[in-house]
Amino acid sequence: MFDKFLRKFFKQDPRPEEWKAPEYLGLHYDPALVQALTHQHRALSMLLVEASSTAQLGAFDQVSHILEEFEIALVDHLRQERERLHPYLAEHIRGEDGDRVLREMYTHVALIKHSVRSFLKRYCDMQLDAANLAEFEQAIEAVSEEFSQEMEREEAIFYSLYLPPESY
Repeated sequence: MFDKFLRKFFKQDPRPEEWKAPEYLGLHYDPALVQALTHQHRALSMLLVEASSTAQLGAFDQVSHILEEFEIALVDHLRQERERLHPYLAEHIRGEDGDRVLREMYTHVALIKHSVRSFLKRYCDMQLDAANLAEFEQAIEAVSEEFSQEMEREEAIFYSLYLPPESY
């Protein structure tokens, strides 16, 4: 009986010559992508500001929740860049300058991930209280500044390269 089911199932599958090539994520131009990614940058920055403000107000138990929300949003943002932006740029930017820009882009992503993840690892697991508030404020200010600078740089350099295919 199971064999009969499998034969019926496989008969309904298309033959290999009828299969279409898969459409990979990110290889099609999306005019709203850069705006969406830029909006995510702003939302991520606001979460860092919210975490800092919440800590200053003494709501220490809420800070770890905000940082977890930031981490989830950052992972999603980096996934979208990795799946949609990076493959598209790799497909359309050619030549020696293109290779240099792509290497720089990948290095940039690795650096920001390392910096932010180090901060998150330390402060998501740490019990924040009045005794370590000053240290947290310094750390979040530093990571917020670095994050903002890197996001501005990313928008100015890499996002500006994301153009319709006919522009290359």
